[in-house]
Amino acid sequence: MPLLLARLQAADPALAGVADGLLWDGAQAGLSPAGQVLLRALQDQQALDQAGAEVSAVADILRRDQKFAPPGRPSLQLVQLRRQQSAVQQAERVARQVAAASATAFIKQAGLTLKPGVAAGEFMARWVARLPA
Repeated sequence: MPLLLARLQAADPALAGVADGLLWDGAQAGLSPAGQVLLRALQDQQALDQAGAEVSAVADILRRDQKFAPPGRPSLQLVQLRRQQSAVQQAERVARQVAAASATAFIKQAGLTLKPGVAAGEFMARWVARLPA
């Protein structure tokens, strides 16, 4: 996926041969509307992955610090870490919603058919994985 993202960002003309030309508009010598929506969806997925990594990092720090905290009232540092954890979890939830919406937008723009019971993000990830490198 990172390679495709880089090619979309660079508006690589070689995309004309990918996915039956769905991602490239030869008349404009640039990304087609479906290519632009896919670029946005991949960027949103990348942001979701980053948010997930931040949630994990803050959770690890909080677990480490709580392990050695004395019983009783939590320290100011632990309170701040819990607030930070709450903030990054909220950011991850928002990123998840944005990624799902952009994946749905790509599926509609590309004219693909989403099977019932399959999440839009999962479907898009499978579709991108099937593209030649």
